[in-house]
Amino acid sequence: MDFELTDEQRLLKDSATRYVRERCSFESWRRWRSAGRQPAEELWSGMADMGWLALPFAAADGGLDGGPLETMLLMEALGHGLVAEPYLQSVVQAGEVLRRSTYGHSRTARIADLIEGRCRLAMACDEVSAPYARDLVRSTAEPAGDGWCLQGEKCVVLGGDAAKAFIVSAQAPGGLCLFWVDANSVGLTRHIYPLVDGGRGANLTLFNVYVRDEARLCEPGHAVELLNHANQVGLAALGAEAVGLVDLLLAQTLSYTRARRQFGLALAHFQVLRHRMVDMFMQAEQLRSMVLLATIQLAEGHADVNRVLSGLKVQVGKVGRFVSQQAVQLHGGMGMSDEIVVGHAFKRLLSLDAHLGNVDHHLRQFAAQSQVPYGLGSMGNCASSLSC
Repeated sequence: MDFELTDEQRLLKDSATRYVRERCSFESWRRWRSAGRQPAEELWSGMADMGWLALPFAAADGGLDGGPLETMLLMEALGHGLVAEPYLQSVVQAGEVLRRSTYGHSRTARIADLIEGRCRLAMACDEVSAPYARDLVRSTAEPAGDGWCLQGEKCVVLGGDAAKAFIVSAQAPGGLCLFWVDANSVGLTRHIYPLVDGGRGANLTLFNVYVRDEARLCEPGHAVELLNHANQVGLAALGAEAVGLVDLLLAQTLSYTRARRQFGLALAHFQVLRHRMVDMFMQAEQLRSMVLLATIQLAEGHADVNRVLSGLKVQVGKVGRFVSQQAVQLHGGMGMSDEIVVGHAFKRLLSLDAHLGNVDHHLRQFAAQSQVPYGLGSMGNCASSLSC
C-alpha cells in the first residue's frame, strides 16, 4: 500500500503546521486563556480564510472535497497547537450531519455560513440519562402547527458557550430526529461552565422551544444513521488530534531532558530516562498506526470500520495517559505548572479520553464487534496492543 501523501495533502499538512506555529505560540495561547478567550476564537476567521472550514464539504456545497485523510492531517496540526476545539465539534461532527442531510431548503445557506465562519455549530445530542447512547435520549419533539415544539435537557455541549446554533436530537412521533436550533431561540437557556482542559461547555434546557419544520435535518427515525456517521468521523479526527498532542509532549520532553542538567550531565544522558522516552515514542507510534488504519478504513467505507474506531479510541485513552504521565514526571515539578505546555496537553488528552466514549465503553464495543467474550486478552490483529 502506498502511504505517500499527494502534493495537495503535503501542502495542507505543511501550511497547517506553519500556520499553527506562527499564529498560535504557547505564549499567545496563554495570553488568550488568561483574558478569558478561547484560542480557536482568535483563529477562527483565519481558519476560514485558509479554507479549513470548507475542507470536508463537497465542491457542490462550496467545499474543498476533502476526505478523512485530509481531516486527519489538519487535526494533527491543530492538536499540536492545542487549538482543535471547536473545529472537531463544529466542522467535523456537526458538519458531517449537515453534509449528509438532504432535508430542508436552508441546507445550502447553513453550510455556507459555517464555511465562511459566520456560524459556529455545536452538537447537543448527549444527556445524563443516556451516556454514550445518543439513540436513547429523552428529549421530545411534538408537532405544533407548521413546526415542532422541543422539550428536554442536553449536557456537556462542547463549544456550546459561543455556538450560534445547535444540532439537537429529540424523540419525535416517528422516531429520533435532528433539528437545527438557533442559540437565541425563545425557551432555550444554557448554563456555561469551564472544562478540565481549559475550554468551555454548556448544559442546555429546552422548554417549549418552537422551530419551523425547515429546521428538521432528517425524517423522524433517520437520526441514528446521521449520528453514527458523525461519530465515525469524530472518532477518527479525535485520534488525529491525540497524535498531535502526544507528539507535542514527546518533543517537549526530549527538549527539556537535553537542556536540564543534573550531576553535571544532561538528563537525556541517563540510560533509565532514555528507556522511558523510548517507551513514550513506541506508544506514540502505536497510536499513529491505529489512526492511519482507522482513517483509511473510514475513507474506503470498510465494513470493519466501527470495530477499528473503537480500537483507536481505546488507544487514545491508554497512550494519552501513559505519555502524559511520563512527560509530567520527566519534567519534575515544572510538569504540573501552568507555565509550560505539558500540563495543558495532558488535560486535553484526558478530555479526549472521555469524549465519544471512554476506554471501558470502547473495550466493550470492540469485544462485541469482534465476537469474543469481553475481558479475554485477544483483541484482534488490528489492535493487538489494546491489552497492553
